[in-house]
Amino acid sequence: MDDLPEYYRQGSRLSLNLAQNGTEQHLSVTAIVVEAFTPFTILPIPPNTPLAVLKVYDPRFFSHHTVLLIRPARPWTHTAEAAARSKRTAPWDPAFNPAFNITEDDDAPVWDEWYYQNAALHFRSEVAAYARLAPLQDTGAVLHCYAAGTLVLEGRAIRPHVLLLEYLPDAKTLCDVDPAVVGLPLMQSLVATAQAFGGLGVVHTDLREYPVCP
Repeated sequence: MDDLPEYYRQGSRLSLNLAQNGTEQHLSVTAIVVEAFTPFTILPIPPNTPLAVLKVYDPRFFSHHTVLLIRPARPWTHTAEAAARSKRTAPWDPAFNPAFNITEDDDAPVWDEWYYQNAALHFRSEVAAYARLAPLQDTGAVLHCYAAGTLVLEGRAIRPHVLLLEYLPDAKTLCDVDPAVVGLPLMQSLVATAQAFGGLGVVHTDLREYPVCP
């Protein structure tokens, strides 16, 4: 990944400000990048403990920056990010709606603000979802969410939001699973988990009829 900034590359040290879930305790943590794949980063936190996944909500890597059909490219720039940050009066806009808070012109700072607010919205939604799904995190049905916070990056005008999640070393995607081995008990477990999500007030808004495989 040639366009990955140095601070996300293998061996780099990242400074995190984290709030442990369910507590008021705030932690300052330094982590070392083991492997990076946008927009996720796998880190050991702290050393000599099992790996964890750091999910980074960095608006710099929104796919919306690139060309798609009639949509022009709007590449990330530090200048636009800094200009948008200088006008921001709060960490995020609670009234932001990605479908309406959008501009059709080429005002780079305005677009950068849209990217930032969109990333913040996704972060808040996922934090809320994990909080509601806390009863399922000890059952193995849902990954443990250990903490949420921000990432301190030198040379950036913002601090991207992050989630610290459980790392499953033997996890597989549906694309890697032979359908023949998916028996009735597993299917029933998946259905029960989906029903439990709804009972806890969580709805997946990006369900697909089939997995997206490369």
